[in-house]
Amino acid sequence: MTKELSETVATKVSPLTSEALTQRASVLGVTRGELLRHAIQALLGEPVRRLEPAAPGFEAVQMRQLMAELGRQGSLINQVARAMNIGGATPAAQASLTAIETEYRQVLEAIRIALRVPG
Repeated sequence: MTKELSETVATKVSPLTSEALTQRASVLGVTRGELLRHAIQALLGEPVRRLEPAAPGFEAVQMRQLMAELGRQGSLINQVARAMNIGGATPAAQASLTAIETEYRQVLEAIRIALRVPG
């Protein structure tokens, strides 16, 4: 179950603290907001996953954008599959779609692992 994130909490910090927060989030491959949410949850005794440093060259923002684009592509794949099921597909077309779906799932899983997002 996904928790709704609808409330905003704001606080002021020193420039030094702000920079340290930015650097730590970057090392972990998360946004500042994600790092703060994680810290607050841990402080409140809520279960949290361990944040590990991201691999060198890891760009969390670009990976999230890629994951969003893959979500859109997944929707298109589903539309093609639905149309093929309605109109009847040749075995070759069905095999091609199955191969595309397999590749899509592998790429999506690799991104989820990189982002440490549960599948």
